[in-house]
Amino acid sequence: MEQNHTQKTTGGFSVMLTFLLKTAFALLCIITFAYILVPYVVRPWINKKLKKMPDFGGTIKKIKLHVFDASIEVQGLTLIKQNGRIPVAFFTLDKLHLAIRVYKRRLLADISVHSFSVNLVNGMEEEDSQLNLDKAWLEMARKMMFLNINRLDIENGVTHFRTYYTEPKIDVLMDNIKVVVKDLNVRSSALDPLPADISLTAHIHGGNLSLEGTMNPRNPVPTFDLNAELHDLRLEEINDVLLFFAGIDVSRGTLSFSSELAAKDRQIKGYVKPVVKDLKMFNWKSDRRDSFKKIVKELFIDGLVGIFKNRKSDQLATKLNIDGEITDPNINIWAAVGCIICNAFVESLLPQIEGSISINDVGGSAGTSCLGKKED
Repeated sequence: MEQNHTQKTTGGFSVMLTFLLKTAFALLCIITFAYILVPYVVRPWINKKLKKMPDFGGTIKKIKLHVFDASIEVQGLTLIKQNGRIPVAFFTLDKLHLAIRVYKRRLLADISVHSFSVNLVNGMEEEDSQLNLDKAWLEMARKMMFLNINRLDIENGVTHFRTYYTEPKIDVLMDNIKVVVKDLNVRSSALDPLPADISLTAHIHGGNLSLEGTMNPRNPVPTFDLNAELHDLRLEEINDVLLFFAGIDVSRGTLSFSSELAAKDRQIKGYVKPVVKDLKMFNWKSDRRDSFKKIVKELFIDGLVGIFKNRKSDQLATKLNIDGEITDPNINIWAAVGCIICNAFVESLLPQIEGSISINDVGGSAGTSCLGKKED
């Protein structure tokens, strides 16, 4: 009896061991097959699809599958306008890492992007411009996002806004871009209508840009509550823009702004408060050979700045209140003029967030004054 029982136990153990070995071997084969398949089969297939997309064509240099931590790495993604009329790529990416995990029976994805570049080009014709992607690209991206994206980290980003047909050519650079977006997969509720957090920092021509806020990424209608600040952008570094659009340039001066914006139900409310400090337009040593029209224009602006700037802080400032439909908001110009006068002769406007706007204010009748106090 005992011998038979021992034989049955040994036989059962052997069967279980054989099953486990076969399962492990099958998993090893699947992992090996996937490891080989992704770089050498999936990448050419994706590149073939990218080349057939309208307007822009794309290529991927390498795809790596990391089996043990359930992640995929994409290297060397490039999108180029296919007509060959623009000398720079629309988008380049050094590395994208997508990690997959299970949370409460749901597949979640954490995406990190390292070193990307975007070139926005404005041309005289549509064929010479690259400002946005075709709807087919957006639809393909939507179909590929079969996972719930929980977190997005972006670092070391660069964007250029360029023109090639203007004289001088324009190149507005924003670099050191870092973006963190959390809880993209969380659904909104009455208690938490804006479940996702977003933060952005960047450097733009000597100035430091920061943005903080919350949003509802699942809502097709823009729904957000954002605060943004820019400190000390050097105006002389964007003289190419000023020369083309206004026919003037700057000898010195800095631009800062603070802004609060909130939107829901296709309505937007907020303000933008620009502050220009230490502004000087005309420089006799460098600008005396300019055209008479340009010299007169710059001297006239210098005169206006001298009248309406706050002498204690050496700044010209105003506040643009924004309210109405998100596609066509109302901006009170006369109130902005009043703010310039207030800044010059009453009280200096502070280039900082006031904390006077929230998503609960959207659609209400209350506004904000130059000093940040709510008006009835």
